[in-house]
This record gives sequence, C-alpha cells and structure tokens, in this order.
Amino acid sequence: MPALALTACTGGTYGDELVRSGPADPARATLADGHELVISDGGDRYVAQWRERGGEGWTEPQTVAQGSDLDTGGSTIVVGGDAAVVAIDWWQADDDEHDSFVRSDAAICHDLTCDLVEDVTAAPMIDADGTFAAVATDDEVPAFAVWRGDDEGWQRVRLTGPPAATGGVHRAPDVRLLADGSLVTVVGRQGADGCTFELWAARPRRTELAVVAATPARGQDGCYAEDIEAGTASVSFYNRAIDQVVTFTRTGDTWTDDQPGGATGEGGLASIDPAVGLPMQITDLDDDSSVAVGSPDLRRVVVQRRSAGSTAWTEPKQVARAPAGQECHAARSETIYGATDVLHLVQCWPAGSAWGDEYDDAPPPSTGVVVASAEGSEWVAQVVERPAYEPLSQTSAHLLVARGGERSLLWRQGAKAFEVVHLPLANPTVDALAVAGDEAIRVTGNPDEDAACVPTWSTAPLTARSWGPSQPIAPIPEWAAGPHDCYGVVIDQEELKRAPSPDRAYRVAAVVEDYNGSIDGVLSRVRGDWRFEGSGD
Repeated sequence: MPALALTACTGGTYGDELVRSGPADPARATLADGHELVISDGGDRYVAQWRERGGEGWTEPQTVAQGSDLDTGGSTIVVGGDAAVVAIDWWQADDDEHDSFVRSDAAICHDLTCDLVEDVTAAPMIDADGTFAAVATDDEVPAFAVWRGDDEGWQRVRLTGPPAATGGVHRAPDVRLLADGSLVTVVGRQGADGCTFELWAARPRRTELAVVAATPARGQDGCYAEDIEAGTASVSFYNRAIDQVVTFTRTGDTWTDDQPGGATGEGGLASIDPAVGLPMQITDLDDDSSVAVGSPDLRRVVVQRRSAGSTAWTEPKQVARAPAGQECHAARSETIYGATDVLHLVQCWPAGSAWGDEYDDAPPPSTGVVVASAEGSEWVAQVVERPAYEPLSQTSAHLLVARGGERSLLWRQGAKAFEVVHLPLANPTVDALAVAGDEAIRVTGNPDEDAACVPTWSTAPLTARSWGPSQPIAPIPEWAAGPHDCYGVVIDQEELKRAPSPDRAYRVAAVVEDYNGSIDGVLSRVRGDWRFEGSGD
C-alpha cells in the first residue's frame, strides 16, 4: 500500500500578483462564496493562490505539491460549495516522451488552505456542498483518504462492505461519490442463473457500505461492472454480460434499476450452464423489445423474445442445429438502426477442439449458424463455412452481413429470407465485405502477425462468383511496413457525412491494431467505374 503523505499550505492577504504558470494555462475555479482559486504549475511544484470576489490582488503563492525529481503534468479543479478538490499529475523529470504519469496527488482546498495527499490511484471526489471529499489510495484494497468539513486535513480509512472486484484481476472496487456525499460502487456476482449486479452505498459522509439494490440475473460471462458513473441520484455502469449500460436510480430512500424484470424464473429466460451449453445472449431492439439466442447443449440453437414493456420471455424455440460434429460456443449479433431486424452469428468448432475469440490462440470457428428475424418472432437460419467472428451492419444500406469463406449472407430490412453472395473470402475473419448498390466491395486483411500487411481492394457484381482484379491500397505508411496482422474495413462515406449520396464513396482501410492506425484511402464510383485515391496521394 503506498504511503500517505500529507502537507498543507495556507494563505491570507490579497496583495500579490498572480504567478506565471508553465506552458499550460493554470487551473481556475470559482467557489460558492465567490473566491477564485488558481493552481499554477511550473518546474517541480504546484502553487495555489486565492482572490476575493471582485478583488484585484491575490494571496501569496503557497506551494501545494512539490516533486524534486518530477515535472508537473497538469492539474484539474472540481468545486463543491466553498471547497474544491484538485487532481495533480506528475511526469518523470527525465522522460521526454511523457508516456504516462509516474505519480498522482490530490488536494482539498478550502478557507484559503490546501491539504495534500500523495500517491493516489484515482481522481479525488467532492460532494455538492463541499463538506465531504474522498480519494482512493490503493488499487488492490479499498483504502481511501477522506476529508470532512470539520477535519483539519485528510484522514486515512478503509471502506467496509463491498468485496473486491474481479474481471480477471483481483482489485479494489471502483467507488464513486454522489452529490449528497454518499459513496457508492457496483459489484457483479456470478450465479447459476446468470450475472447479478449489486449496488453498494453508504450514508452521506460515511465509509460503511451496504447493498441497497440488485439487478435481476442476466447473461453469463463478464460479471463485473465497468465504467461506473455517478449522477446526482443515479449510478450507471457498463454490463459486459449483456453488452448494455445499466442505471440505478434513487427515489427517496429507494433504489431501482432499469432492467426488464427477473431474467431466470421471474422472466422466463432459459438458464443454461456454460459448462454444457451456450448461455442465452440478449440483444435489445429499437422498439424496446429484446431477443436472446443460445444453445442448451452446444448443438441446438434456440431463441426467446421479450415484448416491449414486458418482463416475460417466450418459451425457448429451436430455430437451427449445428452441423454434424460441430459444437457452438459463442454468438454475436447486429441490428439495423431504427428497425427491429436482428442477425445472430453463432460460431461453432469441431466437437472437443479448442475454441476462442479473435484475441485467443485458438483456431477460428469452422462453421457459423446464422439466424435472423425482421421482428424477433419469425426466424430463418442458414450455415456458412469458415465464418467471421462477428456480423456487420451497413446503416445507409439498411442491411446486415454474415461473412463466410465460400459464401456470405445478406439480410435486408424487413426481409423474410437471406440473400446469398457467392463471392469467396480467403480470410473471412479479417477480410471486409460491403454492399454498394448492386455490387460488392472486398478489402483484404492479414491474420498472420509474422507477415506484412499489404491490403487490396476489389469489386464484383453481387451475382458474380469471382472478384475482379485486386488493386493495392497504397501507399503504405513507413510505420506500417514490416510484419503486422491487420483487418479490412469498408465504411460508407455518406454515413460519415463526407459524401452526398450512398453507394458512391467508401473509405477502404486495413486497420493495424498494434499501432492504432490504418492503411487507407477512398474508393469512389464515377459513371459506373471505381476510382481509388490513397490517403497519401
């Protein structure tokens, strides 16, 4: 646990000039009582100065934080009533690259005084009245420094109640502060029925947390809360188990969530043991209804539907079956914006073989069971060989694409059947396929990290069985030369508001994730012919 170092600065009269800050503008804030607070940085220290409402002069500069072998990295002020907290960051003095901060501190400033706590692990928080502040001081255990309006400075405490968060790493829970001074956090729990998320909260200005609400069980994988945010009387978080933001809201002393009833038992969503089947994967549609797809035995593909405003799910309905000798371990979905069409790509591997996603060392799926519906009630299904990991959505064209090695499937808005495209993809997990009117566009990727990424583009009529000549996406930037895996992307420029009409201009690119960059250009159709312009042209 990092040491808790506390220092204080005080100031009184208002006869000084404002000191000159470093290359960045100083942080400024006005408190509720009218005082203006400025935190200036330069060299190896941060200084605070105050000015009265309507005044001209400033208090004498007072050092808030100092680092003998550190350079200032910037500060941020958050106001609560007549007080404010200051987040302070430091660079290593000899680090010209400035890749990451080496230390962060926090200060509470009030009554012309700033108190510092060094080595914090998150941004400091303060309530709306300026009577309570808190900051985490450890990543592994719930250790905090807290300040109350009647305290002389920060006090070291350990929160009680919530267990450690999981998600692959044992760590302290992510704690937030409500406007009334209540500390809150969200903790996920894995159960036989799925993932339940508990809201833990403390009374204002207290550090003892207890469970005040819990979501119904939904989803099976990823039972940990991410991106927790606190509002005035609400707490939201990203629920990876259902790929959705969930919000708890407080009315009076009661907390409620925005989820549609109990998932297993209460709502009737099938409970599937992930050890023997594929748990139901939920997708919410634009009319506020939901659909779910899964497999009780890794072979039968079943679906369920929940109507808008209802908490009840339909009985599981089998809509497809994996090919002989295949087991289905994963599923991903896509929808059409503004419509209720949905497509699920259920990924299958040879029975008993290794399997995983695109970030694992396991081989890619060998078959894909594609199921789609225009409204979640009537379903159609087909199988594709060597599928991609996920389907694609083309917003302007109002269609969904399931890519496969030998053939791909299109689902157009309101359709009752798939449209089959017999254009092959050598590497469907990284090759892009997009529809441009009555033609298709392909961008090749590279799945081999030991080979160079040399992307190409090609086009063909949707009814064809072979592609036109492959053309290079060039020039290749110097940083992208050499061995890199990459994946193809085709984006309708009209969706990006860069072209006046759809089916005319597309951004074609190969994304190199190692560098968070791409080899790209624009493909335009002019009087029936395709023309490419590289980004370096």
